Formats: sequence, structure tokens, C-alpha cells
Amino acid sequence: MSSDSTSDPVVACSLTHDQAMDQLGEWADLADDAIESTRRDGHLRAVLPISERARVDDLAARERACCSFLDIGVSTDEAAGTVTVTVDSPAEPADEVVSFIGRRP
Repeated sequence: MSSDSTSDPVVACSLTHDQAMDQLGEWADLADDAIESTRRDGHLRAVLPISERARVDDLAARERACCSFLDIGVSTDEAAGTVTVTVDSPAEPADEVVSFIGRRP
């Protein structure tokens, strides 16, 4: 009997319903302030003014803490004066979670 070492990550959020709704609202506010954004199945990318870096870092850190199955990246382009946040799902079940991020709850 062999075991499958390529199992999908557990897709579960540690927030309560109300906490999750509040955090989704913060992501929607962030998306509203984006200079540009792109979305496809399991992926979100938002570019904001560099002045939003602390806000992006804070929200990304809190999202990583509650939804550790997501791949969340933050990068800065000093020359362009922008900060970019990306959210990716590692597996199909997480695609639905990413589809909610940046939209009004």
C-alpha cells in the first residue's frame, strides 16, 4: 500500500464568520484603491501607490495568519512608486477563496 505525498493543502480559515467578513471588506477597500488589478481563477494581483505599503503588509500578514494555505506576496517597485500584492491558491479548492478576496462581501 502506498501513500500519496502530493495531497492538497487543507483549505480552512481560522477566522470567525464576522471576522472573515470584516477582513474581506478590507480587501475590497484595498481593491477599490488599486491603480490596476487583475483576476483569474485562483489568482489576484493588485497594484497600489507605494504610500499604501504598510496597509498592504498588515492585511497580507493577517491573511497569511488565518488562511495559511494561500500564497500571498508583496513587492515594491520604488522607481514606479508602487506596491503590488498577489494572492494565489495552491490547489483548486482554494480558488473559490481567492475569488472572494477584493470583492464586497
